[in-house]
Amino acid sequence: MATATNATGNVSADSNTVTFTIAAGMADAPTVTSPANGALTNDNTPLVEGTATPGATVTVVLDGQSAGATTADASGRWQLELTTALAEGPHDVRANQRVGGATSADSVSNRFTVDTVGPPTTLKVDPTDTFDGTLVTASGVTEANASVTVFVNEVSVGTTRADANGLWTVALPLSSTPIGEHQVSAQATDAAGNAGPKAAAVAIIVRRVNQAWGGGGIGGGNGCSTVGGPALLGLALLLRRRRRS
Repeated sequence: MATATNATGNVSADSNTVTFTIAAGMADAPTVTSPANGALTNDNTPLVEGTATPGATVTVVLDGQSAGATTADASGRWQLELTTALAEGPHDVRANQRVGGATSADSVSNRFTVDTVGPPTTLKVDPTDTFDGTLVTASGVTEANASVTVFVNEVSVGTTRADANGLWTVALPLSSTPIGEHQVSAQATDAAGNAGPKAAAVAIIVRRVNQAWGGGGIGGGNGCSTVGGPALLGLALLLRRRRRS
């Protein structure tokens, strides 16, 4: 408020009172702690969190546009749940705060990537017709550095990581697999935790190594005789001698 004094020394009544606040300079910028810089997430509406001056109004800036505002609690922590789904790919997030009428500069930007799609994988099994105990390999191509799990009859039998070119190989442990036909499939999971579709199943046949003579004969039934080479030659000579006699 104020008063006025004229030339004769008369002092006026007090004026009306005006209340105002003097800001103590520009506020410090808040911090964004999540999503962290360089983060990879499969959540396309991630929770943005950070720290600021207790009671400050914090505005989140996402990809250069305001994404909303929130208030820091008594300990200075704040969070804002995004309501609009983010597109696949890289994004930029930062924040500023308003304290006592003063608005801070923006915080340091955090760049993060949204990835919600799992990677597909190819599948090749070699050989597909084999004997129990024989080495069989499953291989394929998927996203670089993805984790790949191989299944036999929907049961996981091995996991590996694809190399920088997306190539992967898993040796199948078939020594205890029952004789007969089985289905092999594979599934890749990326670094963000997204599981891709399973590769089309490949049928393999496991045959018995030491099938005895009789029954279905050589290679009869579901087995495969190991008799061959010199043994078969000897059998042919014996049959020829019997026909001559």
